Amino acid sequence: MKFSRFFCTAAVLGLSLGFSAAVAHADGSDGRLGTKPIPPTDPPPPCSSVQFTANSSGAITDGSAVCAVSANTSQITIIVPDADLGGVPNLQVYSSLTQDIPSSLVQAFPFLSSYEWMSSCNTSSQSVTIGGVLSQECTLTAPTLPTNPVELAIINGLTSQGIIDSVKGQGCTNSIFFVAAGCDLDFTTDAIGNQPGDGNGQFLSPDAQVDSTNGNSAPTPFPEPGSLALLGMGLAGLPFLRRKLAR
Repeated sequence: MKFSRFFCTAAVLGLSLGFSAAVAHADGSDGRLGTKPIPPTDPPPPCSSVQFTANSSGAITDGSAVCAVSANTSQITIIVPDADLGGVPNLQVYSSLTQDIPSSLVQAFPFLSSYEWMSSCNTSSQSVTIGGVLSQECTLTAPTLPTNPVELAIINGLTSQGIIDSVKGQGCTNSIFFVAAGCDLDFTTDAIGNQPGDGNGQFLSPDAQVDSTNGNSAPTPFPEPGSLALLGMGLAGLPFLRRKLAR
């Protein structure tokens, strides 16, 4: 019997290695965002530095925010402005990457507990500034390769059999130590189904923006609130300008 924590949906996200889907949630206490790998489909933007926008309900539907991994990466960073987290600047990231190894396997091979991806997030008092905008940041980090050759042989054997990190679809290499080039990452506020309390309806603020980077790439700057206000005023004034020019 094969064990797998990967939930791959066919068609919407081009990820040669199926990764966990990103989930965002704002319930008055925090915001939540998750990510998953999937088999590749249409060429999406590169994951090195990409920005997505939630819809008017604050949702990022499964398959609507996908990026392509162009180089093997062992780190995924997700950033959301404080103001886009439903009123409370706390962000949590959930991913199937952090639960690739079934508990039954850990019971049989206790050393495997050291080889899960880890998620770490800053606190509201440690906001980062992206494009002049205070934001919350979470980072998913892959485990390092074991130095023990026996442990490495066991992990490689379980991976090759699809027991660890089993991904449906072609064109994406299986590994718990990196997201392989040629895979896609899917970000969504929909449920990914492998986290306690994970469910649908976990929304960000309306039209929230989300940045994601791989490795040491710089994030895409968020527009400053003042810039958005000026843009809105400019758009609102277009009808009056048209009338004046028409005279």
